[in-house]
This record gives sequence, structure tokens and C-alpha cells, in this order.
Amino acid sequence: MKARDKDASCQAILDGAERCFVAKGFDGASMSAIGREAGVTQSLIHYHFHNKENLWNEVKRRRLNACFSQQKQLLEKAADENVISQIITLYFRTLQENPSLTRLLGWKTLTEKKHQKGHSQDDMLEMEVTRLAVARLAHAQQQGIIRDDLSPSYLVVSMFALVTHWFNSRENYFNRPDLDISQDKADEEYLNTIIQITLQGILVTRESK
Repeated sequence: MKARDKDASCQAILDGAERCFVAKGFDGASMSAIGREAGVTQSLIHYHFHNKENLWNEVKRRRLNACFSQQKQLLEKAADENVISQIITLYFRTLQENPSLTRLLGWKTLTEKKHQKGHSQDDMLEMEVTRLAVARLAHAQQQGIIRDDLSPSYLVVSMFALVTHWFNSRENYFNRPDLDISQDKADEEYLNTIIQITLQGILVTRESK
């Protein structure tokens, strides 16, 4: 198979697999359905990816690694106020610009819980970024930038959880008479709110010294 044909068929398979995984998750997406969605035979899928688990891991890696690589670059700087807001914004924009990614992350969590899977080699970049984020926040605490009574691990979790929750649930908050939320402006206003809450809650101020 020519390199160009191989790349094209791999891309078609990954695109089709992603649509199936987003719609039905790992367990619900069959290899035959993925083949139909991608317009290829099952034997070609096996030729390129060997099995469904490898295909699942490659779909996750393709979507997530670009975001994690950018986060790593940001975190290699000192963890000041700008870096913290940039990390939150980067993750927010990633989910905002890739609507299917939120569902894929949800299926990822359910699949790993159901099959009681630990972290795989494909999660290494994510874990590296998380460890770096925790270390940078701890260093910022030592420098007197961030309050030292807060857990760096929980700070990292809370920053990403606030973003993930929004894209999982934001439709529930639109057009409600009890909430003053404009659907057209909601994403930007929510992003600004969580950045302000995070920074004002964790940064050391003159009053707290």
C-alpha cells in the first residue's frame, strides 16, 4: 500500500471510528459499524490498528494530545496568574471548538470505570501534564503567589472540572426564567467567571498576608 493511500485510509478509519465512539462509546461501537461509517472493510481496520482497543486509544490520542502538548508548553513557564488563566482558557477553547470531545471524554471515563482499567501508556502525556501542573502550583505556593493552605492536586482538578461541567451541562441553564444567562454570550461570560473565581480564590493578596 502506498504511503499516501495508507494515510488516507487511516484518516478515514479514525474519522469514522470517532463518530461511532462519540455516539455509542467503546462498547457500543462495533468494528462492522466503524467500517461502514469509514467506508472501508473490517480487514483494513485490523490491518492498520489490529483491534478495537488500539483504535479507541488512537482516537483519544489524536484529539487530546494537541491540547496536552500546548498545556505542557505553558506549564514549563513559571506558574503565575497569566499561566493559570491561559491553562483554563486553553482547555475551555479545546472543548468549545471540538463539541464531540466532551462526549468522548465522558465515554472514556465510563469505559475505564466499567472495565476497571488503570492508566495506559496512552495516558502518559496527560499524567505528565497533570504532574507538571501540580508541581508548578506547589512552587507558586513556595514563592508566596498562591495560598499555601490549598492542595495543588485539588486546584488542578477543580480548574478542569469547572470547564468540563460547563460543556456537559450548559444547555440545562439556557432559557431559564430563574437565571440571567444569555445563550449568545454564555461561553465567554462563564469562562471569565471561572477565571476570576479561581484567581481571586487562590492568589495571595495583601489582605491575606
